[in-house]
Amino acid sequence: MTRKTFLLFITVTFAYSQTTHVHASENSTSVKVQDVISDLQRSIASLKRLEESSFNVSTAESSQKREELTRLGYICSEDVGWHKLHTTRKTWNRARRSCEDEDAHLAIVNSIGEAQVLSERIKKAGIYSVFIGIHDQFEEGDWVTVVGGSINKTGYVRWSEGLPNNYQTYNLTEVAANCGTMNYEGAFMDVYCYKKYAYICEYPLISINC
Repeated sequence: MTRKTFLLFITVTFAYSQTTHVHASENSTSVKVQDVISDLQRSIASLKRLEESSFNVSTAESSQKREELTRLGYICSEDVGWHKLHTTRKTWNRARRSCEDEDAHLAIVNSIGEAQVLSERIKKAGIYSVFIGIHDQFEEGDWVTVVGGSINKTGYVRWSEGLPNNYQTYNLTEVAANCGTMNYEGAFMDVYCYKKYAYICEYPLISINC
């Protein structure tokens, strides 16, 4: 058995159920990987529709949405956008769905400026790293964002030294690392999707300015 096959086996064996199509509890020792992938694909389509609709938002609607985002705890930074740091730790898929419940998505870092803003918030909260909207669950080594594009087209990619390496030690066991976090220094790490981290949501509608 190759190392990659072994890690995939361990991941499937120890992964907790994360989709609405899996009726086992999160403490289950198996996961329907195809259901997770299907859920991600549906999410991509939904987020793209949200972004397309942003171009037709009126001034009144923008003002109303701005008030709603502020009420939800989102903070807007000029030239960066609206973000919210959730300190309650969740698995990557639950964090992703939590953001979508707010019509947002896990943060996608598009610039050094955005990385600096988010890093400062992470550091100020006393957190080492948070889930962001990148993963390679569709194909090993092909890192993409939650809206479907390659991370190489985002404008900002900075991995911690030696990463990604596709494995992480979890409960004294090596497991596949297919989801991304960013630490307080702005560096990405590949981690086990079912380990719980804090996370950052980003509001995707570019027409809602600060």
